[in-house]
Amino acid sequence: PSSRCPRPPPAPRRCTPPSRTPRASTLDRSPPLQQTSRSERIGTAASMDDILPSGLRKAELVRLMCQCCVELGLSASARIMQEESNVRETEPRVAALRDAVLRGEWDEVEDIVEQLSCLPPPARSAVRFLVVRQRYLELLEQGRAEKALVCLRERLAPLHSAPLTSNGAAELQKEGTHGTCKVQAPATVGELSGCLLCATAEELRARTGWDGASGESRRLLLEALQAHIPPSVLLPERRLQTLLQQAVLRQTS
Repeated sequence: PSSRCPRPPPAPRRCTPPSRTPRASTLDRSPPLQQTSRSERIGTAASMDDILPSGLRKAELVRLMCQCCVELGLSASARIMQEESNVRETEPRVAALRDAVLRGEWDEVEDIVEQLSCLPPPARSAVRFLVVRQRYLELLEQGRAEKALVCLRERLAPLHSAPLTSNGAAELQKEGTHGTCKVQAPATVGELSGCLLCATAEELRARTGWDGASGESRRLLLEALQAHIPPSVLLPERRLQTLLQQAVLRQTS
């Protein structure tokens, strides 16, 4: 007889019911988000060159709306609009120009101005005069009279033929192809050379009506530049709001 013990019977298997995923309610049945493909973005960018019945290009209208959204504090909406249309509010070169003016990086500003192919020679001369004049006045404000004199002789004097109008050292009106802007600063080389006689920055500001680098002069310079640079390149501030205001005034007058 065998001395082996009998094996115990196997334990019964437990049957687990198959897991069921809960069915989504009718409220949860939303269509999946569709991502824009590269070909669709290219097609959208191409359609931005179409001309609207108003005569505006679609891209110009998008830029106006993006700028207005940013000014109203709706930066996220502006970003979405730019991504969908593949149109930027400002070109990188123009954004660099605006930033360089506000920082007072005048070498960089002059380099960018020379790269703007949209400027005809008279407008380019006027823009260069405005930029170099700001540079000259800031040198005087810093007490760097020798460098200011070199700037006056070598850079401002050759540009004196730029189309500028003056009313003494008071209000200077820039009438460009694309608008009019009023700034406070001397307009002629003779008036600018007289600024060399100012002993202090306070005397300079009092004599010229120019409020200095830390005031509004750089922002006003940007507005003056916008009078000579096409809006399609450099959008004036509050452009859409200004156009709407003009339309309302025209309809109510």
